[in-house]
Amino acid sequence: MSRMLAFFGLSRRNKRLVLEALVYVVGVRLALWLMPSRIVKRNLEIESDGGIDSGIDWSLVEYTAAAVRAVSSFVPRASCLTQAISTSVILRKRGLPSRIRIGVDQEKAPEFEAHAWVEVADRIVIGRLPRHKKRFSIFRPTEFGSL
Repeated sequence: MSRMLAFFGLSRRNKRLVLEALVYVVGVRLALWLMPSRIVKRNLEIESDGGIDSGIDWSLVEYTAAAVRAVSSFVPRASCLTQAISTSVILRKRGLPSRIRIGVDQEKAPEFEAHAWVEVADRIVIGRLPRHKKRFSIFRPTEFGSL
């Protein structure tokens, strides 16, 4: 109930952002459940731009990440990958460059544990990198923006 009250206390812009985050988190989660992995992979392309910190609205970046985290608590199995893709798509729609990074926890060997996070200007904005030191991919969502 307190979350609902908090939602109604938000500005119109922030309410829209929270609702947009909910739509993307649910859409991305469904896509990851229902689509074959080759289709999901085809909708991600290698990111080549650098992390430049000029002209970035950090309050928008931080609020977007917070909105995605908040709505993800209501979506079953909204994994780090779901949150990373959703955050990156929302930021890119607003002209803010972001990167989805995927890494592995090398200290869990022989088990394999992967984690996804988003970076803006080389700063992690959603997800954490506690032990995941081996980064093996940088992705940019392309088609997820149309979900």
